[in-house]
Amino acid sequence: MQSKMAMRVSRERASRVLLRAAAATSSAPLSALALSAKLDAFEKVKQAMKDMLEKLHQQQADEVKQKDFCNQEFHDNEMETMEKENKAKDLAATVSDLEGQIEELTEAIKALQTEIQESMVQLKKAGLDRVEENQDFQKTVSEADGTVKVLQKAAERLAQFYGLQLRKSGQPESVEASFNDSRANPDAKAPGEFKEYKKNENAGSVTGLIEKFIKETIQSKKEAESEEQKAQTDYESFVNETNESVASKSKSIIKKKELKAQAEQDLLQAQDDTKQNQADMEELDKYKGELHKSCDFVLQNFDMRQAARNQEMESINEAMAILSGSMEG
Repeated sequence: MQSKMAMRVSRERASRVLLRAAAATSSAPLSALALSAKLDAFEKVKQAMKDMLEKLHQQQADEVKQKDFCNQEFHDNEMETMEKENKAKDLAATVSDLEGQIEELTEAIKALQTEIQESMVQLKKAGLDRVEENQDFQKTVSEADGTVKVLQKAAERLAQFYGLQLRKSGQPESVEASFNDSRANPDAKAPGEFKEYKKNENAGSVTGLIEKFIKETIQSKKEAESEEQKAQTDYESFVNETNESVASKSKSIIKKKELKAQAEQDLLQAQDDTKQNQADMEELDKYKGELHKSCDFVLQNFDMRQAARNQEMESINEAMAILSGSMEG
């Protein structure tokens, strides 16, 4: 009778211990266990307490794992987000730099093309000027030749009219021979002086004047030939220099177009990388939101929940000790 009484008292004590813990931790399972401690068979109650202890130990361990997982995931998410943000800055700088390169190359190519067009215009103009200058030269030479022939015939007729003979002092025997020799040798002297004719002293002055005109005409022709040669040489030099310049600029255009094409390709890649990086950042932000949903409660209440379970487990252990003591008694 006393043994039953002692058992009932022990059950009441154990139940009260569990109820106090259940009230402190708001644990419905613990409240149910407290009721069971008063009503159910001893072995059943003891097994229920053991099962609940095991469950609480497992919950404690799982929650620690959950906390560690959440902290690690938040850390990894933060590190990856920071990496993506830095990458976004680098990509933005790359895009800006490539756009600047493309703009500069486009302007440089346009400038070179304009310079080549201007050079070709100048080259064409120089060619037309050269043709015009050469035509003027040919006209000057033709007029000079015609003038010399006319003067030559005039000199011969005067010689025949006045019966004059040319001095034989190494000079050509006629004005025509003198002119032909001057054309073959520009340095040759003009026709020699006429011999004095006693019957008409004015004849010498007339033929001398003709001789002077012939010399001046030949000299003008030589100067025209020299100017023509110089103009042709200058023109050829200008053509060569222009062609070399155009060739060099054309090569530069090709090179710049290659650089521009590569820059445009790199820009497209950088823009694609920017889009992908932005998508990655959005995905990280989305995952961060999911982490907050699943982790915030655990992280914010971890210490409280761990303490509550510890209190529950301590109460169960105390209740089990009370019941075990009653059995031994």
